[in-house]
Amino acid sequence: MTEEMNRKKEISKAAERLKMLERLEEYREKKMQQEIEQLELERYKEQQELQKARDKERKYAKYLEQQKEKIAAHQVVKQEQQ
Repeated sequence: MTEEMNRKKEISKAAERLKMLERLEEYREKKMQQEIEQLELERYKEQQELQKARDKERKYAKYLEQQKEKIAAHQVVKQEQQ
């Protein structure tokens, strides 16, 4: 009878340990998923900032090109007047 009770206790303890391990695994998975989501969000923000910087750089380059064309056109007009 005691052997049977001991077996039941051991089975019960093993079941409890298994439940605890399952909860721990779930916690770790949730934590890992949160970290992945956070990293993806950071990566997305960085990509957006990089895209903004590229757009700003292109816009500035276009502005500079327009200014060069204006200067060149002004110099041609100035030379024609002389």
